Amino acid sequence: SNVGWFSYMFQLNNNDDNRKFSYCFEPSPEGTRLFKLITEYNEEDNRFGDPMLIMYPLFVGDTHGECEFLVEQQSHTFCVRYERESPQFKVDAEGKDRSMSTVITLNEFCKWVMEDQKTTPDTFKIDVEGYEYRVLMGARNAIKNLRPWIFLEIHQKLLKMYNNHIVNIYDLLSELEYDIFNLHEQPVTSKNAYFSLFSEKSEIRCLCIPKEEKGL
Repeated sequence: SNVGWFSYMFQLNNNDDNRKFSYCFEPSPEGTRLFKLITEYNEEDNRFGDPMLIMYPLFVGDTHGECEFLVEQQSHTFCVRYERESPQFKVDAEGKDRSMSTVITLNEFCKWVMEDQKTTPDTFKIDVEGYEYRVLMGARNAIKNLRPWIFLEIHQKLLKMYNNHIVNIYDLLSELEYDIFNLHEQPVTSKNAYFSLFSEKSEIRCLCIPKEEKGL
């Protein structure tokens, strides 16, 4: 969720009847502090429904447990510790003790939401600075069963820091029988077309829809 600004925009554009719940995740203490301030500022705004958003101070990934987190020097990103070092993306670890946080999977979260909250998730928005393949792997069963729309940001360079590649995401989405669309709502019809999206960009944003829905 970061500080919540995009979470609110997402809520406004995907909640015509003001009755949907939106669940979001933000592991950064500073992010959660600002999220709380923004929530308090907007608590009288009836466009969002009640509750507007529910935030959890957790990482989301492909396993349940603990992960080490640090701040990446160049972009000041609050991130799960990289598994590879890079001249371009270095973890600011010097002089710091190990800092741990809780990580969960969307598989287990969706199961809990459905059982405890009696709510069925229908949309995922994933923007996790290179951790997107791990999040998708941890959401594999939920995606198979729930068939949500997925708003996905893919970071070509940052994926490599976790020993993943853009082809891993394409192959997983193909296995799950999802179609990919670019921001102009044009279908990405092949692996080569998918690769070409990254020809001039290090990151892209796309929409992924179950094949059975047959396009936008």
